[in-house]
Amino acid sequence: PPVIGQVPFLSGDNVIVPATAVDLVVTTAGTQSIIAGPTRLILDGSSALLVAATEASGGGLPNQMVVNTVDVDQ
Repeated sequence: PPVIGQVPFLSGDNVIVPATAVDLVVTTAGTQSIIAGPTRLILDGSSALLVAATEASGGGLPNQMVVNTVDVDQ
């Protein structure tokens, strides 16, 4: 089930999820059509993630998911 919803364009949100496998997917609000992802992540208890859904340079397709992982124990 979705964890974050209704995030406006050029905005963000944050959430804490359990240390497990998760699939990141970005969908449209109206039709739930996938516009980026799915991207599978295996989370552990010491990681912080910055995830950005982007479109191609200059706009348009392809959409992609960019994930930056930081080990918070260091």
